[in-house]
Amino acid sequence: MQKFMQATIFLVSILAIGCTSSPNLESYPERQIDRPYTLPEGVASWKTSVSARQIDDGRGEVVVSAYPLIWEQALSDKWTLEYSPIPLSARYQISKTENNIWGLRFGTGLGYSSLYGVILQPQLGLYHRARLTDSWAWESTVNYSRVFSSEKNRDEYESARVSTGPMLQVDKTKVILPKIGLAGVRNDLSRFADYENFEGDDDFSFTLPASINFQWLFHRQWEYSLGYSVNSLIHEEDYLSIHSLNTSIKHFW
Repeated sequence: MQKFMQATIFLVSILAIGCTSSPNLESYPERQIDRPYTLPEGVASWKTSVSARQIDDGRGEVVVSAYPLIWEQALSDKWTLEYSPIPLSARYQISKTENNIWGLRFGTGLGYSSLYGVILQPQLGLYHRARLTDSWAWESTVNYSRVFSSEKNRDEYESARVSTGPMLQVDKTKVILPKIGLAGVRNDLSRFADYENFEGDDDFSFTLPASINFQWLFHRQWEYSLGYSVNSLIHEEDYLSIHSLNTSIKHFW
């Protein structure tokens, strides 16, 4: 927890310098429940975050990770590019009515791990939000992803996940987002414990992800987020959980 707090303080200190806002930002609703799936044309954002993760494997080790920059740029009212740091993903708003929003997200992740080497992760996701009242909505997502690794002795990982939950707009600037889900994963065991503890080819297991997030638009251009999630693995007779705490700051202009 101390490492997490130190990283958070460092993150906030970096964000002391602001950016000028675009006139188009005025068309982007302050209340999250009123927002479209994509950014309005001419609007951009960047986000930086810190996360702390602990696995219930008896060792009590906490891993702290920082994500210095995730950039979003609207190409139109329906298309938004995502940079991290290069544009490898995009969001598309399929339709938007008074009470329903449908969106599609696709692209790939690119990274490096000491365990997997160079990683390429294609992803595809479908999003839906149904507005119930002025302050309540229901969100659902379906996601599929697959990881390709440069390490030949590492099996490819793939996952299909469904998650759903309410969106509560507490007031004009604050929203609470609890979610529950179910995922089917293949060769995901190394993310929960050492390979030597879980051996086998094409291992298939279920995970039960659950999370709760709090978001606060504390300035017209600045949004703070704090979230907790737990992802429980069920594999044969084994049951393990990953607990994660995440904080982020997002800037719109």
